[in-house]
Amino acid sequence: HTQYAQYVKKYLGIPQPITYRMLRWFHGAADRILVPTPTIVRELEAQGFRNLVVWTRGVDTNLFKPYGKDLYRDLQRPVFSYIGRVSIEKNLDAFLSADLPGSKVIVGDGPALPSLRKRYPDAVFVGFKHGEELARHFAAADVFVFPSLTDTFGVVLLESMACGVPVAAYPV
Repeated sequence: HTQYAQYVKKYLGIPQPITYRMLRWFHGAADRILVPTPTIVRELEAQGFRNLVVWTRGVDTNLFKPYGKDLYRDLQRPVFSYIGRVSIEKNLDAFLSADLPGSKVIVGDGPALPSLRKRYPDAVFVGFKHGEELARHFAAADVFVFPSLTDTFGVVLLESMACGVPVAAYPV
């Protein structure tokens, strides 16, 4: 689900082949390795992984559904939102520095939150949410923005679409 080899290289400078070797060892005893998409199957097979099985994703459509836009009624429209872990690998600078009309909302918490709050004072940071409150934040946006270049499959994409909100994401 996570591109560990890319993250370890980015943060620690360790070459990807070393990380892949460690991951092959770690997962080597597994009968099956669950992965999110056929593309990831192909990528991991190219790195020597075996016993890969696609594990489909889903969301609770009783929770994630259109609720209406009233939660952000005081914000200038359109409202662009990101919901998830607030960390460097999510590429939030690409979203927050984009010249967009309306408002930008970040829902979530993580290690990059303090620095992003300082650098982007016009963005709205609402913190960590869960349950129906989280689902209402999804539904209140006009566009869900997913700027990550390394996530293999963000379930937040499905949650946003279940709430009737279109997704803007990189084709990766």
